[in-house]
Amino acid sequence: MTTRSEVTTAQHDGYVTLTLNAPERRNALTIPMVQELTAAIGSAAQDPVNHAVVLTGAGTVFCSGADRNMISELTELAPEAIATRVYGHFQGLVRAIVDAEVPIVAAVNGAALGAGCDLALACDCRLVTPGARFEETWIRLGLLPGMGAMSLLAPLVGLGTARNMLYRAESIDGTRAYELGLAEAVTEAESLEELVGQWITPLTTAPRSALSSLKRGTRRATLRFLEDDLDFVSSRQGMRIASDDVRSRLASLVTSGVGR
Repeated sequence: MTTRSEVTTAQHDGYVTLTLNAPERRNALTIPMVQELTAAIGSAAQDPVNHAVVLTGAGTVFCSGADRNMISELTELAPEAIATRVYGHFQGLVRAIVDAEVPIVAAVNGAALGAGCDLALACDCRLVTPGARFEETWIRLGLLPGMGAMSLLAPLVGLGTARNMLYRAESIDGTRAYELGLAEAVTEAESLEELVGQWITPLTTAPRSALSSLKRGTRRATLRFLEDDLDFVSSRQGMRIASDDVRSRLASLVTSGVGR
């Protein structure tokens, strides 16, 4: 029996597109999917023919966050196991994006919620549709953003907007994301693939070594705080999940599907 890949690869001239391929669950992240995506990013970024990597989602959603069944299983784990089993993998994906030698570009074709929003923020650039939706849903569960949003969001949108998104789970659409500087370009859904190709074409003729240095240089200030952010979350998220309040909220999410 052949298992369907949950991360598909499409090679283009000078770049590769990786697609989260679980539309039946709105591309929600599981640990195996995160492991597959981390490996795919590493492989694509190391290939000298690629000057960029594009990350997108199958169907009409970019990524709806962490898979509900996996979230339910968290309540059975000790805090140390949560940090090792879950955040080791999810934060490993963020580090793979940050450490990649070439820019990682998110083509956000729909909702990016919770961990999906963090994933888009970790990328170097975002190309979006008006119907894209960025929403940091963690606070609704009484949790902290698990993949770097506390340090990645404010430099893009400003501290006031970041606080609205983090404290109040305020949602912004693709047009607003472009106006704020969260996205580099916006286009209609049917033109997103064309926009990606046009936007990346200049990168495909630029020296990879120069792109790598530009990537590191333009993110240097943010990256100084990212590791502290990830360590801070790893040390506290397990304790948050172990609390009665969060367990109750997680149970409600699994039952009702709120936030999906």
